Amino acid sequence: MKLVKKDIVKISSILILSTVFILVILELFLQIYSPVKFQSLVNHSTKTWDDEGARFNTSNFLSSRTLGYELVPRSKLGTNSLGMFDKKRVKKKSKNVYRIICLGDSTTANSDYTSILEKLLNGDKGTMRFEVWNCGVPGYGAIQYSRALKEKWLQYDPDMVIVAFCLNDFDTTPLVVREGNRLVGYFPYQEVLPRINPFLFKNSALYRFIVTRLFIANKDNQQDILMLTADYLRDIKDTLSEGNINFLIVILGLTETLDSYPIYRKKSYEDIKKIIKDYNIESIDTVPFFEKNNPKSMRIRE
Repeated sequence: MKLVKKDIVKISSILILSTVFILVILELFLQIYSPVKFQSLVNHSTKTWDDEGARFNTSNFLSSRTLGYELVPRSKLGTNSLGMFDKKRVKKKSKNVYRIICLGDSTTANSDYTSILEKLLNGDKGTMRFEVWNCGVPGYGAIQYSRALKEKWLQYDPDMVIVAFCLNDFDTTPLVVREGNRLVGYFPYQEVLPRINPFLFKNSALYRFIVTRLFIANKDNQQDILMLTADYLRDIKDTLSEGNINFLIVILGLTETLDSYPIYRKKSYEDIKKIIKDYNIESIDTVPFFEKNNPKSMRIRE
């Protein structure tokens, strides 16, 4: 009996050591020949975002395990204490305040429509005061809207949540890792957070090889992305319904005519309208208004 146990331990040890040896050899091979380099997973990274005044580094952005990245509070980019491109906001809501949280990408973050809406709503000088918070973050999509809402914004007791849906919100948000004092993002072709370990993704060629084959190399998954976006928008609706919070999707108009955009952008327009209809979500479609009124003139801020 003792002999059998010894044999089992011996065989197990050999198997473990052999597996480790094979993995080390594969890692060294991939490190040397690097068939999938970290810098060449996709054709661009967040280094292209490094224009003057908007440096994608650790003083302006935080790497996030669930959101991809977040804005640093009180950064040189002009964020407030809550990490928003907005004026100073008080966390505790007064009784006479109706608070609206606006989620969106750069079309929200870099726009003034939230402050314009706030002024319009407060124009009648009534007893109710409206707050319209700009919670947009450049590059975010439906996945981040849902997660940010749960992780950050619900705690501030909103009465209404607006998702300002841009037609590129079906695209995935980059996986961001830290390289020294820089953050570099890589754009997968499907949702990878939080399934991917950023440390291994950055440092292990073997791990990158496996991950890219599973999550990044496949470009023909538009239907998967569409379904995932629909699921997250439905999740937002369900979450808000439980809290008796109003929900509105605003389909943002384009600053170019729809005909000048690629076919897949036109399809995105039809897709988001279908999602809204299927899940019975309150919505406002501004695309027709933009189309009829010289879209370029609708740009608020370059």
